[in-house]
Amino acid sequence: MSLRYNEIIEQSGGKTMSKADEINILMRSIMLYEQHFFEDQVAAFNITRSQAQTLGYLEEHPGVNQRQIADHFSHREASVSGVLRNLEKAGYIEKHVSTGTQDRSKKIYLTRSGQDLSQQLRTSFNTTNDQSIGGLSDSEIDVLLDLLTKIHNHQTN
Repeated sequence: MSLRYNEIIEQSGGKTMSKADEINILMRSIMLYEQHFFEDQVAAFNITRSQAQTLGYLEEHPGVNQRQIADHFSHREASVSGVLRNLEKAGYIEKHVSTGTQDRSKKIYLTRSGQDLSQQLRTSFNTTNDQSIGGLSDSEIDVLLDLLTKIHNHQTN
């Protein structure tokens, strides 16, 4: 067990915890660790996590507009505007006005340097993912996926 997990247990005042509490604490701890690990990797590129996520989304969905990005990430358009402004200033994205359609929104595309950065970030993201399951065998990963899927399906039904 990690030091972080032990600290959380100690913060419970030594009270007996339910299995559900232990599972939730472990899943949250894993998620936070992955976020910190990825943020450390992203920091080397001098961009924020939101900017990195936006670049990844634009790589997969070239030509979307600001509203579509905001909807995808469940953010306000004003928040996305700031992210896009910084990415555009850095030369990672460019906006093009649609021509020949009623849609006057600007379509957003990665520049060549934005594509290069997005690919580097994807490599970092994959490294983070690989690191998180590195100690598991293929059969353990399959069991974990089955169990997490079962929990997810139970919660969403």
